[in-house]
Amino acid sequence: MAKGLKLGVQSSSDHISTHTSYAMIYTPSSSRVDIVKAMRERHVYAATDNIILDVQARDGDRNCMMGDIFEPRSKRVQFKIKVVGTDVITRLDIIKNNTFAFTKEGNAKEMTVDYSDEAPRKGENYYYVRIQQIDRNMAWSSPIWLLID
Repeated sequence: MAKGLKLGVQSSSDHISTHTSYAMIYTPSSSRVDIVKAMRERHVYAATDNIILDVQARDGDRNCMMGDIFEPRSKRVQFKIKVVGTDVITRLDIIKNNTFAFTKEGNAKEMTVDYSDEAPRKGENYYYVRIQQIDRNMAWSSPIWLLID
């Protein structure tokens, strides 16, 4: 991503191990066409357990989800993050342009975070979320890209 690539993330275990991994896909149906479309739009996230992760950016009346690329109407974009873990969530990080922009410690199986970036840099900015649980399972979102004039 630091090189300008627009990639979504997924997790897989292809080495016949006992490890668990999930490629989570937000799609309107389970049809092959919709699944492939959602993957191409990067509406995906990775997890090592059946963790629910919802990351959205709000710009006025528009909602964008993980994987989206958009030009915000204002320089202040709000992020809404909801996590439902399978165990106690110990930490949530928001990574902006390859640096930690926000961290919140946790102690419950669910977490909701509202985050606003008051000063995105001119040009391209990307944000993704990573969560960690007490049992060491994790989930991380595909980025959301903002293009600022």
